[in-house]
Amino acid sequence: MGSYPDRGVSVFDLPFHPITGLQAIGIGKSGKPWWPVMGASEDHDGGDGGTDGDQEPPEGGEQSGGSGDLGFPANTPIKDMTVDQQVAYWKHHDRRKGDTLKSYGGITPEQAKQYQQQVQEFERGQMTPAEQAMADARAEATTAATEAAAGVWAPEVAKAVVGQFITDQAQRDAVLAGINPMAFMKDGKFDTDALIGHLTGLASAFGGGGGAGDSQPRQWGQTGDQPPAPSAADYGLAEAQRRGYGKK
Repeated sequence: MGSYPDRGVSVFDLPFHPITGLQAIGIGKSGKPWWPVMGASEDHDGGDGGTDGDQEPPEGGEQSGGSGDLGFPANTPIKDMTVDQQVAYWKHHDRRKGDTLKSYGGITPEQAKQYQQQVQEFERGQMTPAEQAMADARAEATTAATEAAAGVWAPEVAKAVVGQFITDQAQRDAVLAGINPMAFMKDGKFDTDALIGHLTGLASAFGGGGGAGDSQPRQWGQTGDQPPAPSAADYGLAEAQRRGYGKK
């Protein structure tokens, strides 16, 4: 079955890859993590040379070169692009992310998770009953702490995201009163896209008015007249951090 991770390192202490979000399956003799998408080879440290495929300009357009045939202008904030240009921008970055995943040997995230699960099961099989009980207690404590922290900062993120699209205080308070921020938590992360989709549904259901005297439906999301989902997520997280929630 091949080699397994160093027994001296618990699976709970293994790092997570900055691009794929997957946990390492072990630590090599050199001290480098074994990433499942790299075939668990200790000769690689994740292949993160250069700019990651996930890295996107903080304010929108590409930061170097011209627009070429990409379909969107360079060095231009997303909010200043036309709808067609925004669509082209996100398609371009989706392709970049796909190319990044291909560079990891063609192993899908599902396969990587399966390999990780197999390693975890093997490690647990090597533990004594006392060690298993301790590991279970640690996992339960970690889960409880994570949920408690999310209960504090998730409402702040939701408030910041909603504030990006609803400027009227009374309307914003009314929308927030009907939102359960924890319903948008997924795998320990706040699903900003789901919240924006919920807001879009509310806008459609109630006529989409943007305020007094505004007869045009408000469009939310990356193809509308407001900033796209990633910008809202960045703003929300920054706002939560500014207020002292989460790590900077």
